[in-house]
Amino acid sequence: MNINNMNIVREYGRPPFRAIVLHGGPGAPGCAAGLCRGIAERGIPVLEHLQTADTFDELMEEILNIMKRYSMERTILVGHSFGSWLAWCFAEKYPSMVQKIILTGGAPLEAKYLQDIIRTRNERKSQGKEDTDNYCALPGTSEDMLFFNKEQHEVLMAEAFTLRESGELLKRALRVRCPVTLLQGDYDPHPVEGVCAPLAGRLPQFSYYVLEKCGHDPWKEKYARKRFLDLLEAAL
Repeated sequence: MNINNMNIVREYGRPPFRAIVLHGGPGAPGCAAGLCRGIAERGIPVLEHLQTADTFDELMEEILNIMKRYSMERTILVGHSFGSWLAWCFAEKYPSMVQKIILTGGAPLEAKYLQDIIRTRNERKSQGKEDTDNYCALPGTSEDMLFFNKEQHEVLMAEAFTLRESGELLKRALRVRCPVTLLQGDYDPHPVEGVCAPLAGRLPQFSYYVLEKCGHDPWKEKYARKRFLDLLEAAL
């Protein structure tokens, strides 16, 4: 694993790289390293985008720069959480450059699901659960994040919420023409309906799988990791 290209990308495996992984957060570079390692362990070389910019447009420019550096005419985007929104936006803006999108821990496309997420997490906290996002995380799987950039997080989430509340985010998603696969845990506080319901019957190629005993980060889950990686490998 090497860090290069102005510290915005890490390599897992050797080129040619099949996909670019877009982490969540935002402002949490490195948090998808375990996902990247899991893919690489299946013999699939991938790149991890370490997001440094403060706007969607600038983040998409970073992805373009990564693709240029590695001479990638097209790629597969694997988006986790906030990274799923970034994947939608990039695929809509640069359709010829995206072969397909694979989403996990997919964030809702409509604002009405936000209260469901908050309520689910609060209920789990009231039950004494420290990890409100994952069903049964494997030991040592929460240490990948390099650091947390609070300012970047707040700026990007403000833009993301504006896109979602205005309906623009959903409009962009509905203009995506490439195949889209969603791998979502049944324990994820982000409800699968938040992605599936707005898209039902409205995309040319959309499929989804709900993983049992699985939360927001499937590659960390004791009971769902293998099934998740099997499905992800098949989709890639």
